[in-house]
Amino acid sequence: MMRKTISLLAIASLFLLAACNQDKEIKEAESAEADVPTPSREPDIPKEEVVQDEPEDVAVSENIGEMDIDFAGDVKLEGQKLTIDGQSNLLEGSKLYVQIDWLEGYLIGGNRVALVEPDGSFTFETELPEKVDGHLTVEIKFEPINQNEDIRDHYGETGDRLEGPFVRLSDYDQETQYQKASAILEIAQNSGQTEAEIIAPEWNQPEDYGTTEIRIDSIDVTKDDEYIYVLGKSNLLEGTKLRGRALIPNYITSGFIGHATVNPDGSFRILFENPETNERIKILADYEITVETDIVGTSYPDVLTTYGENGRKMTGSLVEDEGEGKMAKVELQEKAE
Repeated sequence: MMRKTISLLAIASLFLLAACNQDKEIKEAESAEADVPTPSREPDIPKEEVVQDEPEDVAVSENIGEMDIDFAGDVKLEGQKLTIDGQSNLLEGSKLYVQIDWLEGYLIGGNRVALVEPDGSFTFETELPEKVDGHLTVEIKFEPINQNEDIRDHYGETGDRLEGPFVRLSDYDQETQYQKASAILEIAQNSGQTEAEIIAPEWNQPEDYGTTEIRIDSIDVTKDDEYIYVLGKSNLLEGTKLRGRALIPNYITSGFIGHATVNPDGSFRILFENPETNERIKILADYEITVETDIVGTSYPDVLTTYGENGRKMTGSLVEDEGEGKMAKVELQEKAE
């Protein structure tokens, strides 16, 4: 009996000791967990504060597909890399053709097409040859006739539904008059200019716009070390071709000449090389600048119909015979500076 009692006490002691050890291990584990550093938790940030880099809606993209065509954006020249970052309200998939004219020569080749994105935006990038410097003219143009069927049907095959200040005549065909939406920018590298902004032009047609009695006036001539700039107004129809040139006494020259197409309100701007800073011209005091129509070089149907073949229907004090036709001509006397 004594042995049985002792055995029971021993077994009870073992259970008690095991329970104490288990309790001790649990407490030590809890203490160890408490000593483990936990990463600091960032305070909850409202959702609207986290989303902060979303691009803002561009106003011109709100009227996608409207006939009053809108362009915005800029053209930048970094070294020889020319980039265009623009916005429009044209339909998605519209093709914009980029034409780059270099006053001192010609630029040939390259795929110069930018596609319009769903929000109306478009981008373009090209590398210009190393030799290209001086004055650049960049035209970004949308011609319905060169689009896919859906876009062409929307704007009209000839572009006759297009509206707004960016709309100009297109020389796509001499028989049928086509229209395009066009943004034209100039970058004068010789003056240190490296970018230009797309700005909607303002046209103010005169009351006698398009009459056959030709008027060319309000001519302003400015110069820099590279070029001569001739700005003027007229009642000539949009699309009429003009020539501007400097005639140097005692010299036979062909390089001092520029060409322009008359704007929708009859205004024009002609650029050509400045003879006063040309090394070939040794002595120059007075010379003549002329501005004259070039109907033979004009391909717009409305112009050819109004002024006739070779300009034969043109009248007025500025008009004189030129071969089998006529031309309007203005002569300006200029002094070398």
